[in-house]
Parts: sequence; C-alpha cells; structure tokens
Amino acid sequence: MALKSMSRLTNVFLTLFMLLSIGLVYWQVIQQKALTASTYNPRHCDVGNQPVRGSIFDRNGVLLAYSEYDPKAACNYRRVYCFPSLSPIIGYFSYIYGETGIEAAYDNYLIGDEGAGQSTLTNFWDQTLHRSIYGADLYLSIDWRVQNLIDKQFDITYDNPGNTLRQPFPKLPQGTVGMDPTAYKAERPRCDQSLASQIYVPPTDTAAHYHPGSIIVEDPKTGELLGMLTRPYFDANKIGDYTLCRKYTDGDSKYTTLNCPNAIPKPATVTNNNDDYDTLGDVYFQQLSRDPRAPLLNRPTDGLYAPGSTFKTVTLSAALDTGKYQLSNQFGGTDCLNPKSDARTYTVNFHEFDDIDLLTYNPKPSCPIDLEHGYIYSDNIIFARVGVGVGADTWLDYAKRYGITDTNNPQPFPFDFPVKASRVPFQGDQGVIGSDHQVDLAASAFGQGALQVTPLTMEFITSTVANNGLALKPHLLYKIVPHGSDPKTINPVPPSPYGINNGQIISPQTAAQIRLSMRGVVQQGSAFTVAGSRSNIGGKTGTAQLGGDLEPHSWFISLAPDGPGQTPQFAVTVMRENGDEGLLQGGVADCIYLSMLPGLGNTPLQNIHDGTSYPRFHCIP
Repeated sequence: MALKSMSRLTNVFLTLFMLLSIGLVYWQVIQQKALTASTYNPRHCDVGNQPVRGSIFDRNGVLLAYSEYDPKAACNYRRVYCFPSLSPIIGYFSYIYGETGIEAAYDNYLIGDEGAGQSTLTNFWDQTLHRSIYGADLYLSIDWRVQNLIDKQFDITYDNPGNTLRQPFPKLPQGTVGMDPTAYKAERPRCDQSLASQIYVPPTDTAAHYHPGSIIVEDPKTGELLGMLTRPYFDANKIGDYTLCRKYTDGDSKYTTLNCPNAIPKPATVTNNNDDYDTLGDVYFQQLSRDPRAPLLNRPTDGLYAPGSTFKTVTLSAALDTGKYQLSNQFGGTDCLNPKSDARTYTVNFHEFDDIDLLTYNPKPSCPIDLEHGYIYSDNIIFARVGVGVGADTWLDYAKRYGITDTNNPQPFPFDFPVKASRVPFQGDQGVIGSDHQVDLAASAFGQGALQVTPLTMEFITSTVANNGLALKPHLLYKIVPHGSDPKTINPVPPSPYGINNGQIISPQTAAQIRLSMRGVVQQGSAFTVAGSRSNIGGKTGTAQLGGDLEPHSWFISLAPDGPGQTPQFAVTVMRENGDEGLLQGGVADCIYLSMLPGLGNTPLQNIHDGTSYPRFHCIP
C-alpha cells in the first residue's frame, strides 16, 4: 500500500515537474521576446546573456551598422550607424522606440533566432549554459558609393521656372563633402575611416528652395536596389544616444549631466524631481516626430503622391500590350493644335479636360499627333482618351500587374519591410455603380485625379520596362551570412519574378516600344534639358498638379543606356515634393548615369540647349 502511495506521489511530482519545465520553455524561449519588450518588464534584458547582434554591410563588405559596448544603454550596448543617409533604410534599434527598417525586418536573423545552425532549442541551451548567441550578418544590395552619389546629386537641380522663357533660376543650396575625421573616428570607431572625407553632408532642410524628395537606383536585371535616398533624413545614431540630460535648466542636480537641447526653466507646476531627466536620444526623437518636414517618413516606400505624367507609362503598357492601340494611332487630324481638336480637348460625362502644354514646345508638334508623340509631348488629352478606350477593367488589370490596387482592396507590395500600398480611386467596370468612374479613369490615365503612388512603385514600373517586361521584386537584402562564415561562400539572393506569367507582365515588344518612346521624350519632348547626353538616357517627366497655390510635385523616371540596340543597365527614379516641372529632375538622373555607366567618367553634362529657356546642368564632382 505504502509503495503504491509512493508511486502515485512520484507520478504527481513528475507531472508537476514536466508542467513546470514546459512552462519555463514556453515563457523563457517562445515568449522571451514578447516579455522582454513588455512595458511591465522593468529589466529589458539579461545583461550577461544578450545575443550578440549581427552587423550590416553593403554589397561590397563596407560596414554600415554594428553593436558597441555602452554602459549608458539599458543592455550595455547600442547600435552604431556609419552613414546617416542610410538611416531610413537600415532603420534604428532602440530600447525605447523599438526597431524599424532592415533592423526590424530581419531582427530574427540579426539576434540569431533564425539562420543556419540556429533553432529555438539550441538558443535555449546556449542561454541556459550562458554561452554567447551570435546573430547573422546582413549584406545589403546597397552600394555605399552609389548611396553617397545620389545624396550629392539630389542637390544639383533648379527651382521654380514659372513657365517663363529665360526667367532666372534660383539654384538649390548645396551641401559639403567630407565629415570631420576626428569626430567620425571618435563617434564611429569601427566604421571605415578612409570614407569620412567622402561622405556628403547635405544642406540644412530649412534653406531657401529646399524640397523634400527621394531617389532610387536599381539594377533592373536583378531587382537589387543600389541606392535609396529620402530627404530629409534622420541620424539613427542620435536616436540611440542614452546619455542623460536635464530637461530644465534649473532642475534637480543630483546627477552631473548636461542640459538637454532646448532645455527650459522648470515650470512651477512640476514638483516631481524624477521627471527632471531625459536622454539625448529621446529629445532628438521627439524633435523628429514634431518636424513638419517628416524626416521619419521613408519617402521612397511610404510617401504617397500623384505621379503626374510618369503614369502615362502604365496606360501605354495597357494600350500596346492588349493590341487595342499602336504607336502609330493618330489623334487631332491635320489641325491637331486647334484647342477644339481631339488632341487638345475631351469631355467625359460632362467633365471637360483641356490641354495647355502642346503649344509651349519649340518646334511645335507636327499634325496629326500619333500615340508615340502623344507620350513624347506628354499630351494629357490623348492619354485620357486611350485610358477610357482601353476600358476600366483592362486598365486596372495592368495597374494591378504593377502592384497598384484599388482603394477597396489594398494589398501590400512585396518588399523587405512594409510599404504603403499605391492605389487608384476606383474599381473595374463591374465594381462601380454609375459612370463617375469614367472621369476618374480619364484623369488617372494621365497620372492625375485621386491616384496615389509611391516612388518605389514608379521605380518598379520603370525597371520592368528596362528589363523587357519581366518584373522582378525590388529588394535590399543581398545575402545573409551566419556568424563565423566566409561571405564569399554565400550566394546572393536570386532574382524573384513578380506577378502573372512568372513575372512577364508585359511583352518584350511592348517594353521595347515604351523604351523607344522614352528615348523620344529626351530627344524631342519634355526632358530636352538632357538631350544629347553621352549616357543615352531615356525617361518620362511628371509634373503632378496639386491644385490651389501649391507647386506641383516633380518626377522623372528613367533608364540608361537607351540607345538603339542597347540594354539598359540601370533605372533611376527622382521625385521632389513641390519641385515644379518634372524636367528639372532630368539632370539629377543623368548625372547619376554619367557617374555609373562604364567609360563615361564624371564629366559634367554639356547641354545642347545651353542658352535657351533652361540652364545647363553641371554634375556635382
């Protein structure tokens, strides 16, 4: 009897032990990250048992981000970022504000939860035995040289032409090249010191004629993003600064610390000395959050804008690929420049669209105007007619092929981290009651109306055209290298097709016809300021009207080289908020190509239109 009772008691203890063990595994391993991040947890990490967070490099092995010992930080280390212009892409890692960008998207790899040789069980035993856990290193597709280049070239453009011939152009402010090597070494000791003298320091974002914006550079054959810039940008190093500072100039002084930026006298209503202190990182983050220029916004992926005439590329895709239109289709007849011709006016459901730009070209377009020259001269009326002629269902199908959805069915575009969904303001013919969507379709077909897209979407469209209609997912991740592995033994992430027909979303013939038209835009049309460039650039300008007294958004999508028989090697999208005419961004893109394409060097562009209404663009050396 006694033996039976002992056996039962043993089984009870064994069962309780098993339940306790399962509970410990669940809470310490499975729920470990959630508990660590919880606001109820007064201790955010086990200082002696922290994973060694992996470093981040560019495609060539240049160090971009790493972890460094810092006794002021909650867990005794902080992240250090070598190049501020990459902060919006890499993101930040903060014990207060969490993670963003690449830091958040690949957090499980960086802390060793995922990757070769990593598993929940091995990490559990490593933690139990107090063995260090090493995260994997990330290599990005970004080329630091390209990133620094586009940061510089963003500032070459001009502002506010005002549509007046030979009107003076105020130049945008330019920054400086080269950081203080002493400060760079002290702040970022493991970063490549030889690069300090090359780093571009942009002008203040409060300078006259400063406009926020973005630039993206992509290899269309792989989908790899070589550079992605948002202006203005923040410095992730400052967000991760845990140095204590006094919020009040006359506050409690039990600690010897400096005053916070913008410290004020202590209000009489504040009596709790525990609230007298902040960190420099927290003060900086609050400043960023209140800044009306939104430096925390990653404009290439999260900025939603009217795309202007750049979106005619989508309409042209649908028109040519379905066979409903040819580049040779004619509009306007022999009197096409007459304000009443069907190339200059179009009424849809009692809404009248009128052209005001055709007569501004010199020489003026020949009549009749075919579809190719409708694109070259950026004729809104022709493209409104083509959009309605293609039909809402078909037009929307091609918009969706490029990752754009209607407002009722937003779907995230596949990317390394979450992006805002580009969207059109209507559904197909079967999804709308009444006929108002015809007006929306006509306006969207030439890039206006309620259409909203991200610069990443426009880059994806351009890259697909450059790659003969084969759509590849744009991406930043180049390779994941487990701790201790030789990066040379790890293959880059292979290209990944996107969309129907295994990524062949438009035919090679359609893509070739669009590139032909983009070549004409530069040589004859709205991008004439870069005509004759040795880069053989092709592109499309966009001047997105915003209504009222607001200056339009300024766009330029491009690919190069785009000469006869040439295969584009790069695609570049430039976007500037309230930057006026899209042609003003052509020089920005072309200077990038002149620096990147083999054999062209960095010689300033000699504009064949020098001395006319628009200035010669000089690349920043």
